[in-house]
Amino acid sequence: MPTMRWQFPEEVKTLDLTILHYFIIEKILGIPGKDQRKSKNISFDRSFSDCLTKVIRGESQMAIITQEISIEDVKRVCASGFTMPQKSTYFYPKVICGFLFSSIKEDEFHSPIYSLF
Repeated sequence: MPTMRWQFPEEVKTLDLTILHYFIIEKILGIPGKDQRKSKNISFDRSFSDCLTKVIRGESQMAIITQEISIEDVKRVCASGFTMPQKSTYFYPKVICGFLFSSIKEDEFHSPIYSLF
């Protein structure tokens, strides 16, 4: 029996999402890894009840529930030099995006003379 060449270190191979993306989505459903991110046939949801509701209502054909990724998993994968699988690093609470920082220097709080403001 030939062995399957799977180009991932053990730290990545053991993650539920790696198995989901590689074996289920790519090998069984036939959606290559490079096409999964933009596929209209795949969506991700963190809520078990939302997933269940979508399947019951017929809005989705199936839901696959995976275990959460721990920060220790992330550290191990980072130390291996590889990246985490798609959608595996959804952490809450989210970091504020678009947050602006201001200088703490007093003279930078005033508009220059040539400014219209």
